[in-house]
Amino acid sequence: MKNAICKIFLLLAIMHFATSYSKAQLPLLQGDAVVTHSPNNNSGGISAGNIVLRTVKTNNTSSAPLGANWNTATMVPAGLKPTNWNASNWTFQNLGSIFGITLDDQPQPNIYVSSSQIYSGSATNASKIWRLNGNTGAHTLVYDFANTSKSLGNLKYFRTPSTENIYVSNWDDGKIHRLTGNSASASLWAISTPFNPKFGLAVDDPTLLPYGLAIRNVSGGAFRLYYSKINTNSAPYSGNQIYSVDIDAAGAFLPATETLVTTPAIPTYQPIADIAFTSNGKSMLVGQQTWYGFGSLSAHQSSVVEFTFVSGNTWIASANVFPSGKGSFTNCVGGVSYSNNVLLGTGTALACDTSAYFTSDYIKFGDPPPPAQYVYGMQGMKRGVGNSLANSIWIDQDDNVSAGPDKMQLGDIEVYKKPINCVTCGCGKWASAPTLGDIPIPAVSSIIHPELSTGNSSKIKQNQSLDQAEQLQLPVSYPLQFIQGNVIGIINALYICTGDCGATYSWQITAITGVNVASGNSLPINLSEYNTKFTCGKYVLTIKAKCGDSNCESLTIPITIICEPPSCCKAEITIKQTAASFNIVNNLANPNAFSIGSSSFNISTTTPMSEVRVSVEEFRLSASSPNCLNCNNRPVTWGNILAANINAQPMTLSGYVGPTTGSIAADYREAVLSSTSPIFLNPATLNIKLSLPTITELSCCEVKVYLCLKFTFKDLNCNECVKMVCGEFILKPPTGGHGVTDVLPADKSKIKIFNIEH
Repeated sequence: MKNAICKIFLLLAIMHFATSYSKAQLPLLQGDAVVTHSPNNNSGGISAGNIVLRTVKTNNTSSAPLGANWNTATMVPAGLKPTNWNASNWTFQNLGSIFGITLDDQPQPNIYVSSSQIYSGSATNASKIWRLNGNTGAHTLVYDFANTSKSLGNLKYFRTPSTENIYVSNWDDGKIHRLTGNSASASLWAISTPFNPKFGLAVDDPTLLPYGLAIRNVSGGAFRLYYSKINTNSAPYSGNQIYSVDIDAAGAFLPATETLVTTPAIPTYQPIADIAFTSNGKSMLVGQQTWYGFGSLSAHQSSVVEFTFVSGNTWIASANVFPSGKGSFTNCVGGVSYSNNVLLGTGTALACDTSAYFTSDYIKFGDPPPPAQYVYGMQGMKRGVGNSLANSIWIDQDDNVSAGPDKMQLGDIEVYKKPINCVTCGCGKWASAPTLGDIPIPAVSSIIHPELSTGNSSKIKQNQSLDQAEQLQLPVSYPLQFIQGNVIGIINALYICTGDCGATYSWQITAITGVNVASGNSLPINLSEYNTKFTCGKYVLTIKAKCGDSNCESLTIPITIICEPPSCCKAEITIKQTAASFNIVNNLANPNAFSIGSSSFNISTTTPMSEVRVSVEEFRLSASSPNCLNCNNRPVTWGNILAANINAQPMTLSGYVGPTTGSIAADYREAVLSSTSPIFLNPATLNIKLSLPTITELSCCEVKVYLCLKFTFKDLNCNECVKMVCGEFILKPPTGGHGVTDVLPADKSKIKIFNIEH
């Protein structure tokens, strides 16, 4: 009987333990976050029982809203996020004030935290490293530096093939210390020879100190420790500089290798408190921390910035953006971390360094939309160029959004990144918009043909901003239109893969009926080769990119082929270009200058006309180099009609009525000769003069202009005949600054004349 009773009690104890264990949110799952917090509560003041460390279940974010606090079940309104959990012993009384966080590589990773002085009321000389058991949360001391004047900065765990290491930036002596030990044990760790950064100076400067730390996988099994520089002199206590030092196979420092890392300037000058690297070491994320005094938190002047590795010690600004909080988007509190868990994905949706998390003030400050909340905590974002506060996950750090903000009370963040198989070649992004003749094709935020639209494209109106489309993750397309029989130009695009590989391409042009018109397996695409395959109607060109074995994002280019209705015009009309000349201007000092192109056409028909119109239907520019074309978006430089006449009889200009002909705002696109008496054109000479862009004086420059003129002839019975004259000509800088360049139609101007049925 005693055995039975003992078994019952044992079973109940196991059930109670299992229940508590499931609620405890330990051990950490891939993608879960750990965050530190000031010992001060919302109402101010330090209490021994105040919590200073929490775990957040960001393993599965499939139920998280974007642009709103991810509420917990206990909040109003109720939500689906598991509560921010803490062990009962994670208090100020046990751990003191802590900021830095790092995780070891145990199957159930242990958490390590370091003392900090950055919170109001904290001791300035606290200097302990604590280990929190990955299963129970129990705390044990790893090491006490016994500092006398200043606290610790940050810390980072790293295992070499032979040794487990914890690197610690110590503000008391200005050194980076190396602890070695056993993460599977609760025993104290040993201290090894520290590294004293010189920050490029010949002698030690005690006012210069290290702060944020990170280990980077350089290549071939080599690793390097990166650290940020701060100073004790005066605000802003930082020059946004990062240094690195090599470590050997055991993790020991190689002091002679200390090097300044070259990065673009960060507009906000505040201490870099945390650094993170992607698994391949090609991207670096840094988080700043606003100070009002040395080691004392302030707010609203710190950024989250990502850099991309180039070579050696050189990094450039990444296209990815991470706006922190609202307002100026510079509300980072210093903690940053990459995550392998796909944003808005389940716990099994993984990809290498696919998202980023950071601690942030001022995410929401009681403002609309309701409810009136004060959200201060952490943000999660995909790694991308279209990030905003509206498309990020918000998590208030203490689940208290009504009792005032946690301003200047937040800390570091570390996301559990269990190593996964990161491919050496993966999907990245399109470098920019596709081009037609080296000119970017303008983007619209929904597919131009409604019949072809699918999915979310109906949520946004055409011509709504591209930024808004990216925030809503809507499709973007690049529509083109051509006149039948005149489908020409070179389409090109560039996809940038992640890793050391280049993209391969395939493309297909499909009619609205689903019929395949053309396809290929390389770029660029010469549309002229398929000109005869396009009849009137709508088509879609789809360009697919592939990185290694991964099928990546596609580009969509809707194409419309324009045709006029059948004609009832019976007149036989011939048009022939007889002369062309250009007055090329490269007067850079005059922003209102423009070049002039003049052309003469011989028209012959025996049918009397009541009206003759000539209009600019298409005008495109391409240059051998971007430096060859002056930046000028004024209408007068884009094929504006300056004057036109038939047999010396002036034609009336129509278009943007008001500006003087030839003025910089003029935009005349059609010239008309209309008469109540018959107009005889057997033969006749039509002269037209167009204003064109200025070009630079570089002798190597070549600017190509593609132009289509539409000639419309209305007979005495109001039947209209239409002729199109299209051609390409070259603008080159003349000798002597500017002047007349004669162009012969036969060799310099490629003219094509064809009928348009009307």
